[in-house]
Amino acid sequence: GLEGALGMLFLGYFTVTVTVLSLSAISTNGAIKGGGAYFMISRALGPEFGGSVGIIFYVANVFASAMNVIGLVEALSSNFDQLPNGSQWHYLYGTITILLCLVVC
Repeated sequence: GLEGALGMLFLGYFTVTVTVLSLSAISTNGAIKGGGAYFMISRALGPEFGGSVGIIFYVANVFASAMNVIGLVEALSSNFDQLPNGSQWHYLYGTITILLCLVVC
């Protein structure tokens, strides 16, 4: 009921607060070199845990970019009626978007 929902909210807020405070402590511990979040994680946890977290972080970013491209293609195809529609066209629009991201990066 209500107590369980409030308990889940409190637990979620507590977890986020502890995470933000620990990330703030790590990031204010010195200048961050090229590497961003992976550099902070590997420096805080050591090379063994940092490497495994870095691989998971990389895979998560790959899947997140794929999901963002799918969302963009769905939004474009539903909002612009002039564009040809269909699964093959969605593959083409997604491929063009990924190639555009590759050129930009």
